[in-house]
Amino acid sequence: MNPEMEDPARHDVVAILMIQHQHIEHLLRRVDSLRGTVKADAFVTLAHYLERHESAEQQVVFPVARDALKFGPAIIAERVGEEHRAHEMLTKLRRLHVDDPLFDDTFGEFRESVLAHAVAEEAEVFARLRQALPEARLAAMASELTAAEAAMA
Repeated sequence: MNPEMEDPARHDVVAILMIQHQHIEHLLRRVDSLRGTVKADAFVTLAHYLERHESAEQQVVFPVARDALKFGPAIIAERVGEEHRAHEMLTKLRRLHVDDPLFDDTFGEFRESVLAHAVAEEAEVFARLRQALPEARLAAMASELTAAEAAMA
């Protein structure tokens, strides 16, 4: 079980997503700090976690944000574009061995892309969703997000 999912009823969707972003940042630092098979394992963990996170966001959060936020369609189109570019880099990284010097260079670009995406998402989507939606809707979305992620496990 993921630490941020211990009691989803205690969180709204924004709180859960912010905790997940912190965990992603931790996983990125972990991959950067390791070598060899331990690094490869950490990368697999990061990739799986990130894919579940992004997929659940696209299923649960983005459709609501498109409708609820001013300029929602444009904001979400930009975030989806960022995710698509990160996914392409992830695909490239999966083809490289973690000890290949190209892996570290590509991973550095990937890390910066993911972190920039998280900052934009937190400012342009999460904070605005918290302002636009009632607490009950944000709590319901937390349950939907948890269910979507569980279906991918």
